[in-house]
Amino acid sequence: MYLQRSDGTGEVVRLTESPNPQWPSSWHPSGKYLAFFESAPGKATDLMILPLEGDEATGWKPGKPLTFLSTTFTESSGMFSPDGRWMAYLSNESGRTDVFVRPFPGPGGKWQISTAPGDDPTWSRTSNEFFFWTPQICD
Repeated sequence: MYLQRSDGTGEVVRLTESPNPQWPSSWHPSGKYLAFFESAPGKATDLMILPLEGDEATGWKPGKPLTFLSTTFTESSGMFSPDGRWMAYLSNESGRTDVFVRPFPGPGGKWQISTAPGDDPTWSRTSNEFFFWTPQICD
């Protein structure tokens, strides 16, 4: 994974080195953590956290990636809450893809949010609301 300013200026910073596919999913509100998910051959996809030090002025220095959630199921699309205390994510532990929430950085339990298959979890920045997509059920 790499970091590049959205206006295209500045240096491209390599954040991780892995032979496995990785997908960034959410910045912690403090700017000190990046949630991402990684798929290793023969394993389910895991939720990972990349600690970062520095800032825009001094430059970003990535730390060593940490496993946030690794089970025999696929976990992906981790999204930090606006206060940074929660992580929403997708998991197929129920046999379908559902939305769950658990405390960040942990420990703590998990709560299933979706009652039908869910996708694209995201938090409202202006209120205590949470959004996700689910297939519309038509009669």
